[in-house]
Amino acid sequence: MSRSTKRLLLAGLLLLGFLALLNPGYSSASVEGPNGVVRSERFTFGPSSLFVYTRVVADDSTVQIEHR
Repeated sequence: MSRSTKRLLLAGLLLLGFLALLNPGYSSASVEGPNGVVRSERFTFGPSSLFVYTRVVADDSTVQIEHR
């Protein structure tokens, strides 16, 4: 293997490792309530979903919960 091929392989492995660490995720759920639609959104980042951001929003009312 030439030296430039080894460098390209190493750079590719580092890029894959970095992207695996980010591991972004998104989930959403909606429920029809008496005052309108209540929506929950969850964003996760990092290894094993280390960083989590949860947001619950109820339309047509004043309920809004955010958790970081």
